[in-house]
Amino acid sequence: MPSTISKTVRQRIKDGIKRFQTPLQKAKDKDVNESDTVTIVHDIITDVFGYERYVEVTKEHKVNGDRCDLAIVVDGVLQKLIEVKAIGITLNKKHVHQAVQYGASKKCNFVMLTNGQIWQVYELHFDNGLDAEMVCEIDLMNIDLKDETELAKIWMITKEGRGKSELRNFARKQKVRNKYNLAAILLDDECLKVVRKNLKRISPDVPFDLEEIKRALMEEVIIKDAQSADEAKVARAALKKSKRTTLRKSSRKAETQVEKVDIEPNVPVAPPVQVVETTIVTETPQGTGV
Repeated sequence: MPSTISKTVRQRIKDGIKRFQTPLQKAKDKDVNESDTVTIVHDIITDVFGYERYVEVTKEHKVNGDRCDLAIVVDGVLQKLIEVKAIGITLNKKHVHQAVQYGASKKCNFVMLTNGQIWQVYELHFDNGLDAEMVCEIDLMNIDLKDETELAKIWMITKEGRGKSELRNFARKQKVRNKYNLAAILLDDECLKVVRKNLKRISPDVPFDLEEIKRALMEEVIIKDAQSADEAKVARAALKKSKRTTLRKSSRKAETQVEKVDIEPNVPVAPPVQVVETTIVTETPQGTGV
């Protein structure tokens, strides 16, 4: 969990989740409808996430002739739209599409989809059309309150976390640190050489081939989807491109570091030294015959 969070907020999150787990379970057992689920979700947003009741959380937010279940509005600025489904319904792609379309119509960067138990956060991008990526998913009924990573996800969607851009930073990290990128890096020759080096440390007398190590990773360690899906191909291409870019930058840097000797202006230059050849003539003394 981020070190900047106060003890008060940390305790509010933990106590709030514990307090709502029982009502959520009862609601799930009774299979309550969407309207009742919205009421529970509204209370979670105020009591756990820390937004001000009746002021910063609004119901039935108007969206292009339709209405989104809940919206978080702080100082008159729309922060998040929340689409709610009944707690007994499993969230699916159709629900995600609905929430994303609500967000797109309002140019809202973050939308949440929830059934009370499962909370999904999506970031919307509008640079090239519309693109939505899941930032995180939280299960309030099965969350490990001792897991700092899980608690950090909650904190990022609280009122306090909103002001520190934690959610956006987490989204960027998740986008890069996905299974496809990690698989591409692990199967790259540079990484395989590091693995081989460490294997030799364990067993110096046992030879290891890079292809053998790669095959073991592909068949026994890395899941198939991370290797064969379309996203995996994109990740491998991105890795190769980044390596080429790094290589070009290294080459240019090496060229600029070549030492150059410049002649300072207005400094007289010594003329070149002329080499004069001399011939030594030795005279033979008269009266001596040779």
